[in-house]
Amino acid sequence: GMGDVLAGMIAGLAAQGSDLTKAALAAVVLHAHTADRVVNKIGQAALLAGDICEEMGPTMLLMQ
Repeated sequence: GMGDVLAGMIAGLAAQGSDLTKAALAAVVLHAHTADRVVNKIGQAALLAGDICEEMGPTMLLMQ
């Protein structure tokens, strides 16, 4: 679910060399911002963890 997506994001950022605290903070911000974007598109009731995965790339590009 959503926790698995967040855990994967943290692990991915840590594997790229971020220290664990910074990886966790960055992942939480990215996860939340991505979820907000998806909710704005489809609504909260329809939100699935996979939607976060699909929208994460475009969200990262906007946040750069």
